[in-house]
Amino acid sequence: HPYWFAFLDEAAPELKTAAYHTWAPMYDVPLGGGDLADIAVFHDYTSDDGDARTTTQLQLDLMTTDVDAVVWMLSDLDTAGHSHGFSPDVSQYVEAMEDIDTQIGSVLAAIESRDSAADEDWMVIVSTDHAGSGYGHGSNIPEHRLVPIFIWGGDVVPGPIWPSPNTVSVVPTALAHLG
Repeated sequence: HPYWFAFLDEAAPELKTAAYHTWAPMYDVPLGGGDLADIAVFHDYTSDDGDARTTTQLQLDLMTTDVDAVVWMLSDLDTAGHSHGFSPDVSQYVEAMEDIDTQIGSVLAAIESRDSAADEDWMVIVSTDHAGSGYGHGSNIPEHRLVPIFIWGGDVVPGPIWPSPNTVSVVPTALAHLG
């Protein structure tokens, strides 16, 4: 399937897109090595600081650049799951989750600190592409398919979403927000 920026570019080519990735297969194939984004940043997840470097670059760009649509893909939690286990009982997995939570907080703070923030209508969607169990994922079982989706900003009313969305709900939600 095409990367969602292709749909966005067709409908509203004037919008500025930015992609921040740490996983080469997603960056290279659907994003075309960054060709489908106006700003494209890649730091490989196999480096010790891929997620941190990607997050820092996103924060800097949010404070200095006008962008309309951003994708931010991190890998440390998935790496921790494969290495130590996908479980809230695994301290390394929980630590990776807490690191990502801190990174999300720093990006939200960067959005709120923009000089033009009061005049902007941001929607932030946080989700995963899969869940996991043991040391893996990919099976058609609830433990691998049940993923969280959090939405902040836009016209979102706080509370649970019913019926429950899934990962295919992310792109149409983002596109609808962008008009």
